[in-house]
Amino acid sequence: ITDLKQQDIRGTLSHQLYKSLRTNVSFESNNIKDIRYEEIITRKGLDVRYDKKIPLDGNFTLSYQLSSYNQERISDDTTIIIQREDYKLSDNQIVLLNNQNVNLSTVVVKDATGTITYQVNIDYILIERNELLEIQRMPGGQIANNETIFIDYIATQPQSYKYNAVTNSFLVNIALYKNKLEFYYRNAKQDYINPVNEELFTLDYYTQNLFGSRFNLNSFSGGIEYDDYKSTLIPYRLLRYYMVLQGELKKNLYYTLNGDIRDYLMIVDEGVKQKYYNISGSLSYNINQISKLNLESSYIKQEGEGIDLDLITARLEFSTRFRQLFLTAGFDLYNSELFNENLDFKRLTVRLSRRF
Repeated sequence: ITDLKQQDIRGTLSHQLYKSLRTNVSFESNNIKDIRYEEIITRKGLDVRYDKKIPLDGNFTLSYQLSSYNQERISDDTTIIIQREDYKLSDNQIVLLNNQNVNLSTVVVKDATGTITYQVNIDYILIERNELLEIQRMPGGQIANNETIFIDYIATQPQSYKYNAVTNSFLVNIALYKNKLEFYYRNAKQDYINPVNEELFTLDYYTQNLFGSRFNLNSFSGGIEYDDYKSTLIPYRLLRYYMVLQGELKKNLYYTLNGDIRDYLMIVDEGVKQKYYNISGSLSYNINQISKLNLESSYIKQEGEGIDLDLITARLEFSTRFRQLFLTAGFDLYNSELFNENLDFKRLTVRLSRRF
């Protein structure tokens, strides 16, 4: 038996002063009432950004964000069913499910349409972080980097609680020579005001200091970052290098090459390390106006506590058409070694179709 009532109120106010200063104020309130529980969530936000031209064809940016997230729940211990909770999986971010005490066997991950169900340890992995659950996409699987996925699961929620999370974020960015060279620093801090029944679950108190520099030389770009993230959930120190090379070798032949190295000098506990290496590239050749040849390949290696992966993927595809007939032929290679389990997969596909 259920009798659910929900009220949602949102508002935003923006102000522009000259061309340099822009301010945004936002407010959101969500009230849910059920016979089993009542939940009140209030979000408030302030965003101030200042931009100024500087010498050497440069630009100076200073921004500050202040946000408040207040959540109050009145209930007994209860089991909740979560459906279509959306997350964006990025290789450069740690993604935790919103609720604690998740039953792993109930986790179902699908695409935005709900028609594709992703497979654990093939498309994604789950890592227990105390009461919380982390999800990571598996490179080479069906989930693309920065793709939004939807998750269903069952979790046990604690009894009544209340907290107000306050986050401050400060960013300084200096861009020179028409954005060819950039230096930036970000400081973020999250604290909680007067939490009630805090011992029932884990709150993320954190302080982050991120230093970075990047360059952009038309077809060649890259950068380096150092991220010191002191957290009660997943503290880490990270050193990251990345580069992108793309362009045209000659007429009708295009290429891209991407490299990314993430070295977790410490993750969760002192001495626990993880390293991620990711190299991918592609060649595209336009044979003529109706025929095209594509080659895509990647090598991914992850090593350290909780993850041990070697993965090679490649795809060669030829496509053409003759009048209303469309022909696509491709060859796929997938070789993965995860936790000493090897998967070697090769596939040849031919598709012929006619459009009316």
